[in-house]
Amino acid sequence: MRLRKRSLDGDDTYYVTIKKSYGKNEKIVTEEKINKKTFEMLKNQRKIKNTIEKQRVCFIHNDSLFKLDKYNDGMLILEADENVLLPPFVKVIKDVSFDDNYKNRNIKIKEIKNDLCKRKR
Repeated sequence: MRLRKRSLDGDDTYYVTIKKSYGKNEKIVTEEKINKKTFEMLKNQRKIKNTIEKQRVCFIHNDSLFKLDKYNDGMLILEADENVLLPPFVKVIKDVSFDDNYKNRNIKIKEIKNDLCKRKR
């Protein structure tokens, strides 16, 4: 189960997402909009494994949608569809498309940032 709070211009929206796997290749994902009271109740009932705060900016370039996530430590991750030509103003430091360490449920910002710093030396 994933709880999500989205904020825009002081307005908050809350969601609960449930992912269930059936076998190797079948997955069912349900997402439901919930109110703040339900969000807080569910949040307090569960042991939180990982909390991530980020700002997301979405933009379109050459008819392709891009999602840019900025984390509190300044790290940026750009999400795009496969085989999309990146805008010329995007500098790729590392392709993390298939790196499970960069999935929201696994991300450990300090460890990743340290890894990137070691690569730059």
